[in-house]
Amino acid sequence: MNEAIRAVKAAPELAEAVDGADHLEGLSADSRKDLRAFLAGLSSTPTWMEGLYKARQPLARLLRVPPDKLVFPKVTPDNVPFAAGARYGPFTVRASRENRFWLGGYQAAHLSADLAVLRADGTGGGNRYHLVTAVRYRSPRGKLYFGLVRPFHHLVMRTLAHRAAR
Repeated sequence: MNEAIRAVKAAPELAEAVDGADHLEGLSADSRKDLRAFLAGLSSTPTWMEGLYKARQPLARLLRVPPDKLVFPKVTPDNVPFAAGARYGPFTVRASRENRFWLGGYQAAHLSADLAVLRADGTGGGNRYHLVTAVRYRSPRGKLYFGLVRPFHHLVMRTLAHRAAR
């Protein structure tokens, strides 16, 4: 279990979101940004990622997976959604606490996923962000679909985290 997953599992507000997941992926990034600025940075989607998502569409159609758009809207730190029930890209805000954590959920017929972002004190006065994706398969189709996109999921999460941290 990596550092990010351990940190999120230890946070009482987030543990339930990751417990019992079929797949957990976590990574950590250091940044001087506050949580709002870090989350706004997640909306910076590179062109290659949009192309990757478009390339996924034939697979999605074949597996009857909804063709929803995974790209985040461009936001500023001032308008990052923190209210429960608000939308941020494909996620619905489930819970949040200013400058502490943000939890978003995604629901579809084939799978559900949660994205947990936890801010911790970093070194030298900075912040250490722990991002964890928790995926639950809702059908065999969800397991097959995620198995095929899983190698790219890691690349996407790493890219977004590093872009957000800058």
